[in-house]
Amino acid sequence: MSELLTEIANNWRLEAKQENNLKYFYHTDESDKILSGNKFYVIGRKGSGKSAISEYILSKQSYNVFAEKLSFKNFPFNELYQLDNPKYTSPNQYITIWKYIIYSNICRLMVKNQKIDDNVRTVLEKLYPSNPIKSLSKLIDKWTTSEFGLSILGNGGNLKIEKDLSGFGKLSWIEKTNLLEDIIDEYIDESQYHIVFDELDEDYREFNSLEEKISIDS
Repeated sequence: MSELLTEIANNWRLEAKQENNLKYFYHTDESDKILSGNKFYVIGRKGSGKSAISEYILSKQSYNVFAEKLSFKNFPFNELYQLDNPKYTSPNQYITIWKYIIYSNICRLMVKNQKIDDNVRTVLEKLYPSNPIKSLSKLIDKWTTSEFGLSILGNGGNLKIEKDLSGFGKLSWIEKTNLLEDIIDEYIDESQYHIVFDELDEDYREFNSLEEKISIDS
């Protein structure tokens, strides 16, 4: 028995990695409802399979299905809380920044879509290069600076997409959110775009009691 326990102890990490393989994914209709847009939130205890569903969604990418995973693990949420929209009352003051993050990532995915007009993709790529996201906090910080989007200026405005974005670099990030919404509405195609948020509960680490902490971590 002791030899068996030793073997399990030595190999459990390897087995855990094997479980990430999609052939071990237990398919339920919840993932289909998410992919079809009938559900938007997956809430559950640690270890209940939330990340497995997100990996399944990411695996479904094809020529007309695009997905991006945004992990908020170790994210500096206090910086995000400074990006409020004073036009909204609490607790709706952060709606705009979440829209801005989502719209920006949809534009990043549109760059990868060969069905989108080449001119549109070329201009969007100047704003959103299709490089892998190494640091989400640094990326959001870049997107919300007043200088972001200046590369669009000075292109001559010969293309409609350039004219639509010609003043992008002069706008605040709140104004850019409204403009991106119009851009997406006009140029997006019938493809599917999925933005997956992971580790959003990272900021909820204050507990009233030890029992509550144990309940959340279990």
